[in-house]
Amino acid sequence: MAVALGIDLGTTNSVAAIATPTGVEFILGPRGERVHPSVVAFPASGGVVVGQDAKRYRLTEPHHVIHSAKRFIGQNIRAPLVQLAMTGIRYKVVEGPNQQPIVVVRDRRMTMPEISSHVLLHLKRCAERQLGTQVKDAVITVPANFTDGQRQATKEAGRLAGLEVMRLINEPTSAALAYGFGKDKQQLIAVFDFGGGTFDVSILRLNGEVFEVLASDGDFFLGGDDLDRTLAEVLAAECNRVLRIDPRPHAALMMKLMMGAEAIKCHLSENDAAEGEIDGLDMPNGTTGRLPFSVTRKQFEELVSGYINRTIEVTRQVLTAAGLVPRQIADVLCVGGSTRIPLVRERLAELFGREPNNQINPDEVVAQGAAIQAGSLTNTLSAGTGMGARDAVATVGHSTLVGQGVA
Repeated sequence: MAVALGIDLGTTNSVAAIATPTGVEFILGPRGERVHPSVVAFPASGGVVVGQDAKRYRLTEPHHVIHSAKRFIGQNIRAPLVQLAMTGIRYKVVEGPNQQPIVVVRDRRMTMPEISSHVLLHLKRCAERQLGTQVKDAVITVPANFTDGQRQATKEAGRLAGLEVMRLINEPTSAALAYGFGKDKQQLIAVFDFGGGTFDVSILRLNGEVFEVLASDGDFFLGGDDLDRTLAEVLAAECNRVLRIDPRPHAALMMKLMMGAEAIKCHLSENDAAEGEIDGLDMPNGTTGRLPFSVTRKQFEELVSGYINRTIEVTRQVLTAAGLVPRQIADVLCVGGSTRIPLVRERLAELFGREPNNQINPDEVVAQGAAIQAGSLTNTLSAGTGMGARDAVATVGHSTLVGQGVA
């Protein structure tokens, strides 16, 4: 029986799964992890390192660790938002043919599809090791408001990884497939996707096994990484005040603060306060320092409230584009790790008048839907479980029509 992967190719992390006659099986990494960092490193020792192992080079070789390729794939490097996004990375990106972003690392020049292909190849190899069979086909998810150029670049990444991309499916549609699979529901749902690097929200109509996307919009350059960066800037100012060192010109030092900021953010999603110290700070003068910190959830929320307000405003605009009011939405699906932030869920509850759905895994639901779609295409699923998806009618600021949710 043919095996086809369902892949959520994310900005920060990626997840892959397959559909079986009895359910969805997730593809595990070398340490048993379901979530694979979308990180590619080119260490001095040679070769290419991908995933969790690549992240360890962020401190020792920050200029040779490529992340957030999804923010740049299929984009014009001269676009203002692309230029802005480039200020938040430590690796070198230059203008290539047709104004596409080109990564320069050591003596290599690579396109963004090439970078993403390493992530896809990593997932492919993990799947082949786990399943004991060759994997050639995949369904890959993309943001609903990806342009044709971004979609074609994602397909190219799949091709470079040795995968036949059977279908590109929009991420909100994929989440809806996982949510509605095996159910005969007729309702309106909102898919609020706030990941590490991108944000988008979609309104869908579920009618049995057919999903229609009524409206969608988002921001390619808004995600949890931006929240980390904002907190890291506060930590940098504190480092300057306490340790008398401005860390911002020093890539490895700022990366350490970014990692600390991410850990603090995650801790505050479960706790009211975070206290401790960031140690192992390699100072430019050759000494090693440690930075104490004390951050309350309220302080963090005040710091990042502007970003979260932006997501809620876009959600209101999408509802208007769909010709709906919040009370008409029967369920709100939260996708992406940033939806674990309590303030995000509080604001969504205020807007829709109900708590968001907490029965789905925000990290895995998109890959789960992609696996269901792949299983339907390869007849892996039982008869009568084919799911139809129709993306249509309205986007905010984008006039797009994608027939059957594919490209």
